[in-house]
Parts: sequence; structure tokens; C-alpha cells
Amino acid sequence: MTGYIDIKRLTLDELVGVVNLYPWFGGARKELCARMAAMGGDALSEEQFAAAAMYLPFRRMLADIRRRSESTALTDADVGEVIKSYVAERKETSTAPKRKVYAGVGDYFSQED
Repeated sequence: MTGYIDIKRLTLDELVGVVNLYPWFGGARKELCARMAAMGGDALSEEQFAAAAMYLPFRRMLADIRRRSESTALTDADVGEVIKSYVAERKETSTAPKRKVYAGVGDYFSQED
């Protein structure tokens, strides 16, 4: 087939040019968002994702791209701080004065029942 452009083979600058020239072209916008998200960091803001979502029939594709791009720190760097705060919180609740709780119910059955 001749006369078509494979948007997956375009450079980032060419892809931006296609999106600027044809703002309604949702496939190019999706590809641009995917590439920008793959770059990481703040390459594509939440507003830019929202603007691109207006041109796509299924916004779930962009939501999935956005979720994949958000990096979560999975290191054990802050575990010590979390444990210390949890232990301190438990100590605060255990030193609170204990109060007696009376239930407002009675035994309505006799021993024969």
C-alpha cells in the first residue's frame, strides 16, 4: 500500500508536526502520549493528557498509558519511618485511660428456656 505514513516510525518532532497539522487525528495523539509517557517525568502534564483525550473515542487507552507512566517508588527507604510512626501511634492509644462500657441489653430468657 502506498501513500500512507506509519506513525510508529515517525520521529517525535515529526509526530508533533502531524498532531499540529491534523489536531483531530486521534491515533497520532495516542502515539504522542505513549511516547511522552515513556520518556517519564513530567514530559506530559495532566492537562495535555486531558486535551488528547478529547480526540479519542476510548479514553481508557490514555488512562492506561497515564497509569503505566506514573512511577511508584518500591524501595525500602521509608519503611523504618513508617514502622516508627505506627509504634508511636500504638503507644499513644494504649496509654489512653480505659473506660468501662455497659451494654444496655438484658437477658430476656430464664434458665429454663
